[in-house]
Amino acid sequence: MDVNHKHGVTQSAKAGFGAAFGSMFGKFFGCLGILIVLSVMVAMCSPSSKDDKSSGASSDASAPPIEVTARELAAAYEENEAGAQLKYGKSPLIVTAVIQSIDLGLGDKPFLVLRGTNEFMGPQAQLDEAGQTQAANLKKGQKIKLRCAKVSEVVGTPMLNDCAILP
Repeated sequence: MDVNHKHGVTQSAKAGFGAAFGSMFGKFFGCLGILIVLSVMVAMCSPSSKDDKSSGASSDASAPPIEVTARELAAAYEENEAGAQLKYGKSPLIVTAVIQSIDLGLGDKPFLVLRGTNEFMGPQAQLDEAGQTQAANLKKGQKIKLRCAKVSEVVGTPMLNDCAILP
């Protein structure tokens, strides 16, 4: 007598359980991925108020810009989001980076994913109107310099806003 039949469990029942578990596992991570992408897109497309002093992260146009690389910015947010936001969130930034991808957000507005410390969650740059026009001529792997009005974060990912592409 087969040991599996002795306990009332057949090989097909075991296979069915494995397939169901694998399917449930895949659905969970698929939903998690969709949730992260939606959170990022909502953050990028939500109107930002330059007069919002309550967030503590408003940009001071008169402050000199802070020069930083996308890798440094990503590392700072990975280590301590609150500290990074305090350091970088109140000033305009000059960000030097390598383009990881050029993607489209809500309303088909292009944004850049910059090479950071995590291959899957690089800093993202929402482009100003001129930059959105220039995005069609950019290439993955291209080095770029941006002047961004401010930075915030979504799920630990730095989100650069109102970025102009510098020569």
